[in-house]
Amino acid sequence: MSDAYGTLTFAKSDDCKFNAVKLVETLNAYAWDNEGGSWECVDKAGLLRFNSSRPQYPSVFPRKTVSYVCYCADTKSQYTRAEDEMTDEDWDSIFASHDVEIELAELVDKIRPCLKEGWIEIAYASNEKQRYVEFGSLRVSKDGQCHHRLIRSGPGTDPVDIFETL
Repeated sequence: MSDAYGTLTFAKSDDCKFNAVKLVETLNAYAWDNEGGSWECVDKAGLLRFNSSRPQYPSVFPRKTVSYVCYCADTKSQYTRAEDEMTDEDWDSIFASHDVEIELAELVDKIRPCLKEGWIEIAYASNEKQRYVEFGSLRVSKDGQCHHRLIRSGPGTDPVDIFETL
């Protein structure tokens, strides 16, 4: 079985001003790959980077966990809990999670308050061994405009070319 590895990048417009601490916190509320990588601020100029040098299945269609599947050793059974219902014992017995893709409008609504001027862009490229190559980008501007793109091509997949704007 092959895995898709790639890279996630961060860019901003020349006139971009933003609250880097708040933006990192906002971005890290979501999963941008399936290995648990996160965003971090590199310098005072506001350069952000993804802290995994080789993210597995990177994406600009981030996901959030809505519930966790836990395992109870006493009863030998599984049960599901929402994050706000989790106890210390539940956190120690996580078996799996249920994740959903964030709606684009929700993501833009979370990112926009972090911006003072200009736009930011997150992009990625990845491939899975001679099966497909993929590129995606997400650009969000202070004025609420958003461009969201996904392109996938290769012999092991159905071609995809999606471009959304808000």
